[in-house]
Amino acid sequence: MADSIIDFLNKFDDVMYYPVLIIILAAAGLYFSVRSGFVQLRLFTEACRLITEKPAKGEQKISSFQALIVSTASRVGTGNIVGVSTAICIGGSAYYIEEALKKPVISVLCIFLIATYAVGFNLLCIRISRQRISA
Repeated sequence: MADSIIDFLNKFDDVMYYPVLIIILAAAGLYFSVRSGFVQLRLFTEACRLITEKPAKGEQKISSFQALIVSTASRVGTGNIVGVSTAICIGGSAYYIEEALKKPVISVLCIFLIATYAVGFNLLCIRISRQRISA
């Protein structure tokens, strides 16, 4: 019984998450862009101006940029949690590396990304520790 349910859900996922979901998202994005007059392009300079303006003294404590960053962090953080848990369920990072190593171009990219992350993280830690020492 459980196997048949899992088989059904796997078949449903195969159909829904690849062709159907991509088509629906692309169509919805195009529809709302046309209906709103491509507001994301028309008001791009205004959005940049609002994000970079300083808050008036005594009016508010949080700038527009700070509010944007907090909002973005909450969305990205949730995505990272979901992404990591999905990767662990699939087989962890070793699964992706194993699959990538079968393709030479992707394996070079994979190794480069891992090295970049390691070096970047270590440089960040060094910079933070130097700031703490000098403070």
